[in-house]
Amino acid sequence: MGMRCGHNGVIFGCPSNNGKRYFLSATAFKYGPWKHDKWQRASDVEALKANFADWDECARRQVSLLPNDGGMMIWSIWAMHVVLHSQMKQSVRANTHQLQLSLSPKDESPSSEIAAHASTPCPCAGAGQSIEDVLILEQLLGTKLVATNSTGNSI
Repeated sequence: MGMRCGHNGVIFGCPSNNGKRYFLSATAFKYGPWKHDKWQRASDVEALKANFADWDECARRQVSLLPNDGGMMIWSIWAMHVVLHSQMKQSVRANTHQLQLSLSPKDESPSSEIAAHASTPCPCAGAGQSIEDVLILEQLLGTKLVATNSTGNSI
């Protein structure tokens, strides 16, 4: 597994399927308004490769592996505090696809929830982020936290 972070980009890769496949993500950051109707659209792989042209040789080799078959997608990133302002209030809900976690101090009701890591569904990272949030909050608050699913059961 490896991650490279640099000017306006991140490259992340790790083996999967018992080493038979390699997951590779190359992300180029471009700031400004998103002028498309959908949250994702087909990527221009050559433009993506150009973004990493001045990176080191290993990074350029990784990016050169990306297929130019129309299957690569660009995802927009949204300012979550604007889009999901309800996430910024007292109640905690980390919504990711079908997973909904509710974080609260161990011996208290979910009404005393304390933090959120809101995520759009397309990055597919919200579940992991919510688990990381629980660990960080436990350390910062010195309180044992319990994760519960949408039915209120501990998980």
